[in-house]
Amino acid sequence: YEASTKQFSRKINTDSLSKWASSESILPDWFKAQAVDYSSLLHELEYDKVGVPPDYSKLPEVLPHIR
Repeated sequence: YEASTKQFSRKINTDSLSKWASSESILPDWFKAQAVDYSSLLHELEYDKVGVPPDYSKLPEVLPHIR
């Protein structure tokens, strides 16, 4: 039994991951709409494809190699 692998046996809680894009978020709407434009890492991880609010099922199953 490896405790650190337990996290991989459960589905990711996308509700928590999506809180940044909710109407209760403290982030301004303009930032939520353009967050990917301000971060090359988000673009490289293909977060530009998930939209706002995010649909994390659109992320690739295999993460790209980051330069």
